[in-house]
Amino acid sequence: MSTEDNIGDLTEGDNPTISTTYGHQGAQAIYNGTSIAPVSVTLLDGDRTYYFRIFPYSGNRTYDLSYSGEEATTTACAVTSTTENEVCFSRSNSTLTVTSNQLPTHSTGKFPNADVTATDLQAEITLSPSQQNDVTYLWDETGGPTPRNQNFWRFGVASNGLGFNPMGLKPYSNPDTGEENWAWQAKVTEEGETDLDNVGGHVTSQGMYHYHGDMTELASEEDGSR
Repeated sequence: MSTEDNIGDLTEGDNPTISTTYGHQGAQAIYNGTSIAPVSVTLLDGDRTYYFRIFPYSGNRTYDLSYSGEEATTTACAVTSTTENEVCFSRSNSTLTVTSNQLPTHSTGKFPNADVTATDLQAEITLSPSQQNDVTYLWDETGGPTPRNQNFWRFGVASNGLGFNPMGLKPYSNPDTGEENWAWQAKVTEEGETDLDNVGGHVTSQGMYHYHGDMTELASEEDGSR
């Protein structure tokens, strides 16, 4: 598949590597096999035309012919549901915009502070990242992270539209005195810590689900390219 009607021919012996996460980098193989089951492709833009070619083969991958000229246009994307995950992607020349309701696509733990609740998110991510010379601190340098000062950066957004939060807004507590030190953050990366579930996520007091810890349970459901 591709965003342009320019998918080239395959030659005898070609065995394309597939990914059902479309990378928007030209032509990409999304299926290679003999099943007739539907194929779901993720990270598609809303209201955009995509082009497809099918290459039947025989023997040692001899591509005798191809079916070309197929195209499909995705519908305009909207985030309106309060019960099911919705995430939209749109691209400009330099920016990827992600809009979602931050509802997870997987089962979660039970949390004592709030239920998982749809919460609007819109994030803009550069399509041409580069390493900077200056350090970017995780929190607003005008004041350390506290329950009232939650100005901190996110690491990113998962393909399901949920955020990766580097800080847990939980101070280090002196085990001897119980004194809280907000200059240090408690470790929020392991299941059970601050009620993290087995996907490394939990909710804020407003019910916004997000990730902190080891997302191996989430990664095991992916195709390895996200």
